[in-house]
Amino acid sequence: DALGVREESSEASESRRTSCTATSCSTCALEVRCKRLHKISELGLLPTESSMLDPPLSRRLPSTVQLFVLGVIHFLAIGATSPSSLLVAERSSVRHPVVVVGPLIGQTLQVNDARWLNPCSPWTPTWTTAWVNLDKLAAVCAFHSSHAQLGLTFDPTTNRTKSPEHVQVRVAEGWAGLTVFGYEVYGNLTQRLESEGFVRDVDILPMGYDWRLSVADWEQEAFPRFFRTISDAVSKNGQPVVLTGLSMAAPFTHAFLRWANAKRGGKSWVQKNVHAFVPVGGPFNGAVNALSALVGGMAFAYTPPGQPGAAKFTWPSR
Repeated sequence: DALGVREESSEASESRRTSCTATSCSTCALEVRCKRLHKISELGLLPTESSMLDPPLSRRLPSTVQLFVLGVIHFLAIGATSPSSLLVAERSSVRHPVVVVGPLIGQTLQVNDARWLNPCSPWTPTWTTAWVNLDKLAAVCAFHSSHAQLGLTFDPTTNRTKSPEHVQVRVAEGWAGLTVFGYEVYGNLTQRLESEGFVRDVDILPMGYDWRLSVADWEQEAFPRFFRTISDAVSKNGQPVVLTGLSMAAPFTHAFLRWANAKRGGKSWVQKNVHAFVPVGGPFNGAVNALSALVGGMAFAYTPPGQPGAAKFTWPSR
C-alpha cells in the first residue's frame, strides 16, 4: 500500500495473467512481457509443431528458451539498442543446442579445378576460394563464360545440376563456410549466445551448403549432412535443437524438414530432434522483385541524391 500497489486475490491475478494472450495488453499483470510476445508475434517468428513442416500457417506461445533465441535474433535483425527490451527475464534450466544455417550468397564456396591445360587450373589442383574472392583472375575463372568454375548445367529430367567436367565445388567446412569477405555472417549472434554460456561446436553449430544448387542436389549431400549434424547435437547435448537462419536458410531448412519427414524417420524424427524452427526473413513467397525484373526486363538505375537524373525505372519496349 505504501508503494501504491493494490493487492489482488489469486483468482483475479490469474485472470489478469491469462489476458496476456488477448490483443490488448492494458489489463495484463505482465504487461511488459505481453507486449514483447505480441511484438515477436507480429513479426511472424513464433514457431509451431506444424510450421516446422508447413510454415507459417499457425502460431502458439513459445517456451522461454524459444523466446530467448527469438529475442536475440530479433535484436540483431531490427537493430534494437537494448537486448533487455526483447528478452524475457526468466530463464529455463534447459538449454537447446542451436544450429545456424547459411543464407543466400553469404557462404564461402571453394573450388577444385583439375581441368587439363586450363588457364584457371593450377599445376597442382587444390581447394581454393571461388566465392567470394576479390582476386581479379580468380573472379574471371569463377564467372567467365568459357572457364566458369561456378557454372552449372541443369538437367530437367532429374532436377539436378552439374558442374563443368573435372571441376568440384563445395562450401567451406565449419564456420569458415558462413563467411563473406572473411567476416562471419552470424558473428554477433554467436557472440551473444556465447555470453549466455553456449559453446561453439558444442551447442552452437554451423550448417553451410552450396546455395547455387537445387533441392534435388541438396538431397544428395547437404541434407544428409544436416541430418547428421542435428542427430550428433541431440546425442551430445541430450536436448532437441533449435534451427535458425537468415533469408534462404528458411526455405532450405523447410525443404530439409520435408525431406527428413519423407525419407529419414518421418514426423517422429522431427518431433524428437527439432525443438523449434525459427526462420528469419525467409522468402517463402519467392523472390518476387527479382522475378519481376527477370521476366519483365525491368532495370533500376540509381543516381545519388542531389545529382541530375535521380532514380528511374526503365522497361523493355515490348
